[in-house]
Amino acid sequence: MKKVFLILLLTIVTTIYNSAICQESFGGRPQSETRISLVQDVPVWELPATTSADEVKGATHDKGQALRIGRVEPVKLSMSNAGRTDRMANGDIVWRLGFHSEGAFAMDLSFTNFNIPEGAELYVYNADRSFTIGKFTSANIMEGNTFFTQDVSGDEIYVEYFEPHNVDFQGTFEIEDVGICDRNIFGHMKGAIGDAEGDCHIDVVCPEAAGWTDQINSVVCYTYREGSYVYMCSGAMINNTKQDHRPYVFSAAHCYSSNATNYTFYFNYQTTACGGNYGNYSHTATGAVKRAMGDIDRSSDFLLLEITGQLSPAWRDRVYFAGWDRSTNVPTTGIAIHHPGGDWKKVSIPKGVGRNSLRPRFWEVSWKTGSNNQGTTEQGSSGSPLFNASKRIVGSLSHGTSSCFYVDEYSIGPSGKDYYGQLSWSWTNSNTSNAAAKLQPWLAPGNASIMSLNGIYYSEATHIDSPEIQIPTIKIFPNPTDGHVTIQGDFAASTGIVRLFNLLGEMIYNQEVNIQHDVILNLEGVDNGIYIIELTEGDNIHRNKLLITR
Repeated sequence: MKKVFLILLLTIVTTIYNSAICQESFGGRPQSETRISLVQDVPVWELPATTSADEVKGATHDKGQALRIGRVEPVKLSMSNAGRTDRMANGDIVWRLGFHSEGAFAMDLSFTNFNIPEGAELYVYNADRSFTIGKFTSANIMEGNTFFTQDVSGDEIYVEYFEPHNVDFQGTFEIEDVGICDRNIFGHMKGAIGDAEGDCHIDVVCPEAAGWTDQINSVVCYTYREGSYVYMCSGAMINNTKQDHRPYVFSAAHCYSSNATNYTFYFNYQTTACGGNYGNYSHTATGAVKRAMGDIDRSSDFLLLEITGQLSPAWRDRVYFAGWDRSTNVPTTGIAIHHPGGDWKKVSIPKGVGRNSLRPRFWEVSWKTGSNNQGTTEQGSSGSPLFNASKRIVGSLSHGTSSCFYVDEYSIGPSGKDYYGQLSWSWTNSNTSNAAAKLQPWLAPGNASIMSLNGIYYSEATHIDSPEIQIPTIKIFPNPTDGHVTIQGDFAASTGIVRLFNLLGEMIYNQEVNIQHDVILNLEGVDNGIYIIELTEGDNIHRNKLLITR
């Protein structure tokens, strides 16, 4: 077969990822605030109260595990079986329902069968309305008619739906479950300073962090659901050689599960003053897909996620895609940036970095201690980046025993060591041919020899490092199609992975295929629309646009 390579313009890819709308809201005020005729007596659904801190954490401080911060309570409630509906004289309706979990620090909602008409509005707020998100509209409908919200502060959360009388159809949705944050990871309570267990941590706005502002702006805290629980980890936005603002997050493999859902990423989550007790946590993006991963037993405990929701234009200019260094040389000491215990963003200053003798794919880090203790890490810091003196990422936190004070056999105190999976090992993962098990195809597509890369801000212009770098595409036909697609190419590998992304940047199809012959796909279950179809084989990623119309 003839090998077909086309240049897919970066502007097409960038436009698709920048136009994604997920947690983005569109401003406005709930009807219950503007219509004084509405009765404020709203039904509240009672949920189990918060349990003890040790039970919430799963009774472990092990940094080799993601930090458990809460639980998921199934409810399956809708406008037809719960809540209060008020119908206005002109036919407009307002539906409201509250949820309460005694002692909870924050709550969020997950919706299914979410299908609301243009003109309808949905808001979520806490009991005293000190925290309101919305309005959410039909533009927020996610793949499979789902939708979920970020955390809302407090132990009581309300959802309010407004539907004008003149909409094209009546909206429907079901509140599938309620996520309940049982730990104070966001400093929700007035005067709280997060939930770090020690007092040796240094805020990123303190003098010790001077000169590291760019790297600080790359670090994120993220939460996700797995089964009946909610977990959190740290990570960092990371640059790639196309420098196209692709929203990659570098973290740890133990912060991922194939069953994980409802990823929410928190940006700029840090105090406004050194030693302060106030921090912002409203800068969020939701949704993610796994791009590459290597576990702790056979690799370096690394994870590369890609955010599928939009980074809001209101704050994304503060987002920095950190640079990286994949050399095997032991790095000179730099800095670690993380969210210990889900606390506001902190820095820790290494005393020394070496190669672990038992597991050479990990950097071994000790911390500056004594009367001038300059920070350690905790559970919740997992996945956070280690930067070298050149301010580039060289690893992500995997496990370790450091802590501000002795806790248990997992946290032995300031003299404990921490272990960061080496980015140099994660780069090829022992030269595997599997693109989903190494960083190189994602961070340096078509430029495998590059050893290091500087960072870039979202506000900086996108560009390609080298004019020789091209993004090969795949040959697909027919296009447009009714859902039956044939892929052709002269591929080096025997198998590949085909993925399909909608205009929200969400992956809606993921299938391993045999590429030794023509690949025939049946996408009859995919809705009409414009998509990006992607085939990964070895180190190569092929992309093209696909139009489905029937």
